[in-house]
Amino acid sequence: MYGDPEALDRLAARLLALAGDVRRHADDHVRQGQRAHWVSVAADRYRDRIAQDRVRADRAAQEIEHAADVLHRHAERVRQELADLAELL
Repeated sequence: MYGDPEALDRLAARLLALAGDVRRHADDHVRQGQRAHWVSVAADRYRDRIAQDRVRADRAAQEIEHAADVLHRHAERVRQELADLAELL
């Protein structure tokens, strides 16, 4: 009925790992863009796009981390509810 708090924590940990992956991939993308040494209007647009993508990736990672935090908090509430029920029984 309440779910397994350990499973919720494992899911939250997986989400945090995914958020880290999102940030690492975005950082790699930025580094690759910085290694591009050509100069042109298209190059400027490319660098601007990379910067925009980095901002979006960071926002997505933050949202994933928020979801992980919600899961952790829910797992703690479930633990407390189960402990309270155990006391009553």
